[in-house]
Amino acid sequence: MSAPLTKPAVPSDIPKPVGQTAKGALRTASLEAVDRIAGIVPGIDSMRAHVCIAGYPRSGSTMLYLMVHQCVQSVRVFRKEMSAINVARSAKRQRAFTVTKRPLDTFWIDEIRAYYANRRPDCRFVLLTRDPRSVLTSLHVKKSDYFVTIDRWKALRDHIEYASQADDAITVDYRELVTECDEVEKRLTNFIGWKISSPFSSFHQSDKTTLETRAMNGVRPLDPSTQQKWKAEKHRERIRQLLREINDLPEFLIAKGYEQDDTWVREYN
Repeated sequence: MSAPLTKPAVPSDIPKPVGQTAKGALRTASLEAVDRIAGIVPGIDSMRAHVCIAGYPRSGSTMLYLMVHQCVQSVRVFRKEMSAINVARSAKRQRAFTVTKRPLDTFWIDEIRAYYANRRPDCRFVLLTRDPRSVLTSLHVKKSDYFVTIDRWKALRDHIEYASQADDAITVDYRELVTECDEVEKRLTNFIGWKISSPFSSFHQSDKTTLETRAMNGVRPLDPSTQQKWKAEKHRERIRQLLREINDLPEFLIAKGYEQDDTWVREYN
């Protein structure tokens, strides 16, 4: 499929960014005043960029967020998922980089970009991708059924394809994160401009984090074998459902490099 040239429609069940109250607008104005003098007035540091981690759920975003928290210098992160728009409007500029992680922000990248268009901090988008068979067979501690619905995945696909065309966005695939972590670290460092204090691959060795990590089902070393969990017998009917409801799934997998051909489909006929 070709990437859409205009922003796709946002599904009706996706919550819109909350409008600002008068008090919130006043806080935003005060932060913008700080942005204007940051780096000019002694003692007031400048926030260089807001880095928004988005993309498909169950694609390593929490793991990457933990890597950033543990291994990057002068970053501000948040214990739980926070709307990038809300953080942009109200969060203190305490570090060189503010980093948010929220898959739903994939639907609001244009709005986040527009907010920063005429403001001092830059913004960068890191979009996590993954083999849809893994995304759509992934389970979560908060949900008894499959975490991502097919309709939600389709909507996210359209928005990721659209957003990833811009120069301020970069994609990171789950397979790269678990098999080429050092290369991902270099790519993001070159793209964002932050400084590394320890290798991304060592993220699991520190116990200092206060982040919510239940989505990872436990903090542990990188494990490339997780790429193949979709092949488990318990997911067999789910894979058949994906083939029925995502007509171009075999072609999409080939285009994204997850498969070389469609011979794998024969096992699910």
